[in-house]
Amino acid sequence: MQSQTPEAGGAKATTPTFQPGDEVTFVISRGSRRSMRFSVRHAKVVQLEGDHAVVQYRNHQCIRVRLTHLTLASGPNALTRALVGEASV
Repeated sequence: MQSQTPEAGGAKATTPTFQPGDEVTFVISRGSRRSMRFSVRHAKVVQLEGDHAVVQYRNHQCIRVRLTHLTLASGPNALTRALVGEASV
């Protein structure tokens, strides 16, 4: 038996380029034995460090977040895309 694999599209996934001062969102997940909580945080990029960014949110709290976990605040965030879908947004 010979298996056939469908042709993949020509579009490639890209990570948007971020600059210091950009307004971004990211998802924080917290879990316990019985449940998981996901929440979206709005932040501002302070500094870029390779594949991470230092973002400032809340009361000037700064943390490091992977660039792949960040989305621009002007677009749908990762939690919205996961719940609603990419085409509906």
